[in-house]
Amino acid sequence: NDDSERAKRERIRALTTPAGGESAYSTTSSSYGRFLGGCAKASTAGASSSARIAQGAGPSAAVAGAPPESPNVGLSNLGNTCFMNSILQCLVHLPELVRGLRQGGEVPAGAKFTQAFAKLVKKMQAAEPRGSVTPSEFLRAARTLDRRWLGARQHDAQELLNSVLDGMRKECNRNTKKPTYKELVNRPNLSEQAEEAWQYARSWHDSFVDDIFMGQLVSALECQVCGFTSHCFDPFLDLSLPLPRGRGAAIHVTDCLGKFTAEEDLANTDGYKCERCKKSQPVRLRLCVYRYPTVLVLHLKRFSSSSGFFSSFSKTDTAVGFNADELDLSRYCHPDAAPATGPSSPAGTTPRPVYELIGVSQHSGTMSGGHYTALARGDPGGKWFSFNDSMVTPAEATSPSSSAYVLFFRLKGAPGAAAL
Repeated sequence: NDDSERAKRERIRALTTPAGGESAYSTTSSSYGRFLGGCAKASTAGASSSARIAQGAGPSAAVAGAPPESPNVGLSNLGNTCFMNSILQCLVHLPELVRGLRQGGEVPAGAKFTQAFAKLVKKMQAAEPRGSVTPSEFLRAARTLDRRWLGARQHDAQELLNSVLDGMRKECNRNTKKPTYKELVNRPNLSEQAEEAWQYARSWHDSFVDDIFMGQLVSALECQVCGFTSHCFDPFLDLSLPLPRGRGAAIHVTDCLGKFTAEEDLANTDGYKCERCKKSQPVRLRLCVYRYPTVLVLHLKRFSSSSGFFSSFSKTDTAVGFNADELDLSRYCHPDAAPATGPSSPAGTTPRPVYELIGVSQHSGTMSGGHYTALARGDPGGKWFSFNDSMVTPAEATSPSSSAYVLFFRLKGAPGAAAL
């Protein structure tokens, strides 16, 4: 699967795109290669948004009560909806998301899709433990939002996740006006360039969903002739990680992160024109995390398609290991990396990018005959449960896993959520 390599080359095209050559900057989740206009256009965000972010507002900095007993309740399968149930179970076990749904002013009255999700969470929390509820109202809202979910076909869980987060962030956007844009150029001060790109991203998307899930990547392109380095900053809601191949044994999620951030030498035929040399030169590409989110979502790219007119799809069942109690992201972060929504630890200190696993969307079987389930903690740091549609059973987060597909990590030290 050469998706990551293709995305990196798209980033080079973004650096060389003339002003006005792309549509307005988009921060749709997951694929960092989609942000083709991000390095060519930027604008400053509104003063209120800037002040709120600078003060660390939003769920990860809000005063928090004791987290509620998580809704360890199953979800009925409404006809090949296990892909939806799997993602919903992971989301309803995120304390920050639960608090965002209940916080005054975060969910407008006209936000029908978000309201449907909030009602489902309330319904699950009111149900008998280990019982089940029917998510029919949410499914109707999801189908109204995105016609892909019509019918009774099986779908991809990560695509559903993208649709859910994108739908809620649009409905709950605090920005009332569409921002203008200007050309973004390299700055001598990297932190100033990062802040400008970040504020521009927040001028498009500023919601409690972005407070929780949005992070920022930085890519550096270094000319191997003159040494000139240019930078590009991209927001993300999740990271799609390639699976290293050819090893024959289980790999670790850190191997996937290592491959995602690995340096790559690109020939001058790849189309990058050095700003100093004024001509195409071979470059070295480096990628890392500049702002790390409260909830880090890692999508393992198990599904791929061959190129060509008659393309075929395949699944990689490589077992991927993880430490459920600690994922240290430091090795994959810029030296100046900081939390995306401000300090959340006592005395305003900056927490290290260390995460604990809180949910896993799992896929077992093949492309034509697969099934989705979920693992989630009863509460942060608590017991694990397995969610197989309407069935709920105590479980463990087994590692390595050949079925782990989307991993949800929560920043350690992030406060809990009050009950709905």
